Amino acid sequence: MFDFTENARRRATLVCTAADLDRIVADPQVAAICADLLDADEKLKRGEFSKDEYETYKQQQKIKLPALMFHSHFADGHRHNASAEPSGLSILDIDHINDPRGMWAKWAPTAKKLNIALAHVTPSGRGLRIVFAIPSGLEIAHAQQRMAKRLGLPVFDDVCKDPARCSFAVPKDYVLYRDDTILFDETLAAAYQKSIGWAAPEAKKAAKAPTRRAAKKPETKTNKNANDVTISHPESGSAGPVPAESNLGQSAQQLLTEATPDDLSLFAETCKEAGLKADHIDRYGSRHNNLVAVLSTGITRLMPIGTMRKVVEHFMPTFSQDQNCQQLINDFYDKYTDPNRPMSQRLARLYARSHKADMVNEGKEVDIEQEEAEAQAKAEAQAKLEEELLEVAPRGIKETLNGVPQNMRFPVVCAVLPLAAAYADAVTVQYCDGGNQRLGLMSIIVGPQASGKSVCSKRVALWLRQMEEDDDKQRAIEEKWKEEKKGRKANEKAPEDPHVIIRNPPVTISCSTLLKRLKNAHGHCLYSFGEELDTLLKTNGAGSWSQKFDVYRLAFDNGKWGQDYNSDQAESGLVEVAYNITMLGTYGSLRKCFKGDNVENGLSSRMILAEMPDNAFAAMPKVSEIEADCTDIIEQSVTRLKSALGFVDTPQLRATIGDWVESKRLEAMADGDLVKDTYRKRAAVIGFRAGVVASILEGGETENVCRFAALIANYVIDKQTHFFGETFEEQMKVVTNERKLSIPATLYASLPDEFEFSSIAARRKGSSYKSNRQLLCNWKKAGWIERIAKNTYRKLVS
Repeated sequence: MFDFTENARRRATLVCTAADLDRIVADPQVAAICADLLDADEKLKRGEFSKDEYETYKQQQKIKLPALMFHSHFADGHRHNASAEPSGLSILDIDHINDPRGMWAKWAPTAKKLNIALAHVTPSGRGLRIVFAIPSGLEIAHAQQRMAKRLGLPVFDDVCKDPARCSFAVPKDYVLYRDDTILFDETLAAAYQKSIGWAAPEAKKAAKAPTRRAAKKPETKTNKNANDVTISHPESGSAGPVPAESNLGQSAQQLLTEATPDDLSLFAETCKEAGLKADHIDRYGSRHNNLVAVLSTGITRLMPIGTMRKVVEHFMPTFSQDQNCQQLINDFYDKYTDPNRPMSQRLARLYARSHKADMVNEGKEVDIEQEEAEAQAKAEAQAKLEEELLEVAPRGIKETLNGVPQNMRFPVVCAVLPLAAAYADAVTVQYCDGGNQRLGLMSIIVGPQASGKSVCSKRVALWLRQMEEDDDKQRAIEEKWKEEKKGRKANEKAPEDPHVIIRNPPVTISCSTLLKRLKNAHGHCLYSFGEELDTLLKTNGAGSWSQKFDVYRLAFDNGKWGQDYNSDQAESGLVEVAYNITMLGTYGSLRKCFKGDNVENGLSSRMILAEMPDNAFAAMPKVSEIEADCTDIIEQSVTRLKSALGFVDTPQLRATIGDWVESKRLEAMADGDLVKDTYRKRAAVIGFRAGVVASILEGGETENVCRFAALIANYVIDKQTHFFGETFEEQMKVVTNERKLSIPATLYASLPDEFEFSSIAARRKGSSYKSNRQLLCNWKKAGWIERIAKNTYRKLVS
């Protein structure tokens, strides 16, 4: 027995019958939505939709579909894990496949043997969902792994383990196989629950009681008994014997309503505020004081007494039966609950959390299911980008990804790109604006400690081998010169400085030595790799911190930098900075390096930011050793980059990046998004330079080279705005005196065909009059709107 809901945005569920399923798959609206999704996929292929536009549209359409919860039946008729009862069924999702029908055709003959109940194409048309009976004694995750293994699947969507997981409905012609004897087997759930020793929580057993008890007529007798206490209503001041189930004058039906998951969550949050763990507060010997500590936070202001009793009964089942517990609760509501007293900051935070739905959605219920669906869609979109990266990566870069987990591909590529560009230091290119550039790139790979950043170190080491070999020879010459200089006699002339070329200095190099290395490099690009961004912070005491940041900013555009000292002990001079870097670091070290100044002054927009995947509570990622053939190709790629000379013309790449940066300009202008408008410019330059590296490695411009450049540009702007956008806006407050804007969708698209100036101000809450007028001027100049009356405008672009 499993449940369904007519609208995935709502939590209310019903038991699904064969008739219900027949009706859903025959619904014309379901067929229309899935047809729209197929049409959107075609638009994506034709280039009429960007990937972001496609993913947004797909999510908006899918959420309109009915949803089936094959994993569970919900005892209280509401979709959440607390009331989920295992159905004995599980789903296996196989995403991102071009021919789901052909894939199923290979497995169809074994469907009966594998106890498959249902197979259908997913709403996007690019996936396959299989519903099957879980073998006796297996948990959902293990059953999915077993089914995947029996089907010979190396990869499947392994996040579909949640008991409340929903599957969006599809039309009848998407259904490839259906066996109602399994799908609607009434004995399946009980047999499966017994095989895993599943039992309903106590809260579920009590869930049926409130409805029956609430229907009873409230007690009216006034004789005080052992369970009665004397309390006074805080508003009326009346006092008298009141039954223990009373709640300061509320009706019995209100009092006996079962505590909701939100009530339980609020109580658990309050326990944290009190420094306690909700799961441990019922311990004998300390439970009275534990409850006093929780009630002392002021939670009685946020929860009726009847609900409080039910919540305490859930968390403290033993103590809640004690008369002292009931008296304690009544005392707090009677003596210490004053609804007119000001709230403390701590209590105000709890109040805000308890009213999250009201704060977020103007009185509408917070849609947890929609949030889950959006998170799943985001994960699916990221997986597609990672697949595309491998598909379009140039020779050498593609081999670098050999053995790297899929979700670590972007960080590895971003770590290697600055070094690959440093090898091609004899190359100049023409950018979209007509100016010539060199290939300056800098990247920071960020993630929590022990997040697997070492995979970037190992792959960079493969690319660094030739540079290190050359440096070792040069360092040997320099060491010999130092020894000769040190061992010369007092009247003997010092040996001549060999002016060695050392291109791979440590990131902790002093400014004076860096200047010397740049002078001796004769135009070659230096490259530094740092295992820990925090190491740079430790050089702050040397007084060279601000100068180093100046060097990094100038390196992006090969600018001039130098210093003059009236001493032979320090290096003086002026050089063109050719210096690429790759750094690994944690979120904390990134925040320390990029405070307000380094965000607003342009250093942040010059950095490639890559983020390691979230590995909290995840199994250890498996990184395979790179194959020997791939190592050879990387060596050949390094040689190819080193031998590239002179001007490299890339007209297709210029056109691609020109279109990309213009599309981002239009997006930013439509939203009035200054952050995106600022970061798009250098993200385009970074994508272009990455494309030039790819062009050299591939021996010329190709379609994949252009796709690779656009992919890197998109990744860079997403991460830059994610990490630095809020800080950048805070810095801009000083200049514009505006608060951070929150625009949930494209501002221009959200306006009616004819709108007034006040509509702009209402949507851009906190923005200044001048800013809103400037936005309208930009739209008018772009030909998007026309003025039809005073403060009234008409949209010209749909």
